[in-house]
Amino acid sequence: MSRKQQYNLVFSKFAVHGYRDSFLCTEVGESAEAHALSNLLYALGRWEGPSLLEELDNALNNRPFEEYYSPDNANFSEGVQITPPITIINQQITVPLSHLKELIEEWVAFTKL
Repeated sequence: MSRKQQYNLVFSKFAVHGYRDSFLCTEVGESAEAHALSNLLYALGRWEGPSLLEELDNALNNRPFEEYYSPDNANFSEGVQITPPITIINQQITVPLSHLKELIEEWVAFTKL
């Protein structure tokens, strides 16, 4: 099972004539965890996923990393606090660091399609 499926998320791509493709992540059902993750992925968009992925990878491999990551178009409350072995999303939802890394990998792969 993918992390996207585990957290009940759906990835979508849509195009508006004359603009670049946009990417959306929505949750299936009503879960605070899925809602926080979908908001985070949407805020990451196509361009910021690799940056967060690098910080998560550094944390998992005992290399220096930024403890707080906030997408450019979000305020800190929509960011990620990296505190191995967990991450804290939106200052309230706890997700295992390895799970978030795998989910971001899935998101980055999807936005490259």
